[in-house]
Amino acid sequence: MNRFASLIVVIALVLIGSGRPAFGQAPDSVLRQLNRIIDATSSGGKSYTLLFDAYLDMTELAEQATVELNTAYFAYGTKRELKDNGVITKEGGFIGIGKTSKLKNDFNDNYFEKIDITQKKEITIVGRKPELVTSHPSSSFKLEQGDESSKLTISDPEKFWGASKYLVIVVQ
Repeated sequence: MNRFASLIVVIALVLIGSGRPAFGQAPDSVLRQLNRIIDATSSGGKSYTLLFDAYLDMTELAEQATVELNTAYFAYGTKRELKDNGVITKEGGFIGIGKTSKLKNDFNDNYFEKIDITQKKEITIVGRKPELVTSHPSSSFKLEQGDESSKLTISDPEKFWGASKYLVIVVQ
């Protein structure tokens, strides 16, 4: 018996065992339909098995895509730490004056912490005077600064992470 037929048998046994008719039908009517499905699948009717396998594959792909869409990465540290770990670079300015920190094009992704954006709405940042290096809409978050640590609260995750799936924060 293939997986599809096994699934149908389990569903039918649960329905019959519970004493409830399935979809407004009597239990013996369910058994007749179950027997027809089992006969169709065991007598060369491989289309049910292929269809069920395709359904399982698509469900797995959808779950993987959902996890990937809801994954983001963040890192914070001093300018020196982030630069030494290959996360940021300094660009612009004139004769060393006015340079700004920017996410490096070929950054070290091992330095980042992986998060689920549907679950993580607050990020505690240890350090003083945090500044976001990556661009995120200011209306989508609130940064509460403390003496030795700060808290980034993301009020609109879709908008915040829509700009970039990477968050880099420089602290002093």
